[in-house]
Amino acid sequence: MNALPTVAAEAARERVVNAALEPIHTMGGKVTTGVPPAARERNWQAEDEMQVWVGEYVRNIALHYPEILAAPHIGPLRELFGAWDALDKTGRPSVAVVGAGPSLDRNVEELRAFPGLVLATDRAARALTARAIPFDAVVAVDPRAHHIAAMLDYPESCNQILLTSVCVAPDVFEAWKGRVLYMSHQNPGTQFFDCVLPVLFPGMPAPYVLGNVGNMAVQLAAYMGAGKIVLVGQDYGYTGGKISADDWYFNYDGIESSDKFWVRLLPDHAALLARRTGKITVDGTDGPMQTYPPYLGYRASLYELVKLWNLDVVNCTEGGILTDLPRAVLKDCVKSLHYTDKAGAARLRFREATGGG
Repeated sequence: MNALPTVAAEAARERVVNAALEPIHTMGGKVTTGVPPAARERNWQAEDEMQVWVGEYVRNIALHYPEILAAPHIGPLRELFGAWDALDKTGRPSVAVVGAGPSLDRNVEELRAFPGLVLATDRAARALTARAIPFDAVVAVDPRAHHIAAMLDYPESCNQILLTSVCVAPDVFEAWKGRVLYMSHQNPGTQFFDCVLPVLFPGMPAPYVLGNVGNMAVQLAAYMGAGKIVLVGQDYGYTGGKISADDWYFNYDGIESSDKFWVRLLPDHAALLARRTGKITVDGTDGPMQTYPPYLGYRASLYELVKLWNLDVVNCTEGGILTDLPRAVLKDCVKSLHYTDKAGAARLRFREATGGG
């Protein structure tokens, strides 16, 4: 839904109401309209964390606010699959949430046969596109300018869908060539999320801020009414001494020289890991492993989300620190879902809801 008419209609209604009340005001009457907002308890810890980000959020929004209002948002995805079987989630399509954690290189090829929707996080989108592994949408929420634009700069994006935050830097949309659907956010107890974003983007769906793009993609899968949510490449740590999955870049020069278009990069993971400060060792799915302290917070948020929303989540990452979620080997999980999912119908419904036809 286009939010621009909603904003214009609200402004017009306000002018009409004020004009009608003016005669009463001139006679000394005091009349106010609207419903007082509910009192909210401030989350001071979250407010302190917001001090780092709020300026960047506001800058990013201001630079292309009219474009955001004129674009579609994720509203049509709400309960997209919920009506298939309102009482039994096993009848709904599964959704794979794919990150670019170190273990992605172990089992990424199994995603070719995944019988459901596939949501790729920003960096994982390149790893899948380079291998010609199909997926249904990219999820991006990082607000840092120039941080993820390069990840999303490749020609194939013209046929892809980006589900993204209103706070993402505009340079992403200069690089991205496909369709874009926006989402707002909520973080109860903080002024920016409680009082600013709802006014800037009235009616726009607002998932919770849970720290990282993988957690946001899980929320989107739940928002669509997914049955099983399958995690792939979601290590939240440094599996096998690698800091991430191997990287890829699109060789634009290869278009002229007939060389390979996609080139796989093999980072010096040992050197990258040595430079990473603040590492800690925790229990992983395959024994002790190193991770980064913020990842523990992201993990806790994911666990809480799964519990509160009663989500059916299986961890097929085959590495990492998500030790408290049900685990499975991705190949076995794919086989088990073949006879219960409605992948073709789910993809068609998703394309229709996102304007792809």
